[in-house]
Amino acid sequence: MWQDHAACKGHPEPDRFFPALSRYTVPQDLRALCHACPVQADCYGYAQEKRAHGYEPGIWAGLSDDERKGLRQREQRRVLRLREAAVA
Repeated sequence: MWQDHAACKGHPEPDRFFPALSRYTVPQDLRALCHACPVQADCYGYAQEKRAHGYEPGIWAGLSDDERKGLRQREQRRVLRLREAAVA
């Protein structure tokens, strides 16, 4: 599984990846760890899938919930523009 290769596996403070607050800023050290992770794309995909089937809060792929939401919205708008251009 991709989680076996995650840079955060065995992190000494795993709770830092799951802030109790609904809005938060990702700490720079965690963001750097995630951005250097060999399975960051898999982690992001996992978070997106969990979001579609419920809710998986926390820092995934070095991104906060709000940051992932913004990326989803931009991707949805991009897909709609492509569909509109294909129809035109």
